Amino acid sequence: MTDHWKKISPQTLFLSKRKEMLESSNTLDVMWKASRQVVEGGYRD
Repeated sequence: MTDHWKKISPQTLFLSKRKEMLESSNTLDVMWKASRQVVEGGYRD
């Protein structure tokens, strides 16, 4: 068991977490931009 956990170092864990966070923030960013476009389009009409 301990050998297995040594392979999964805190750094690896951190990087995978960071990747998840980046992916989720990208999704939020896309959603935010899309909603902004909808709102701005609504105001133009």
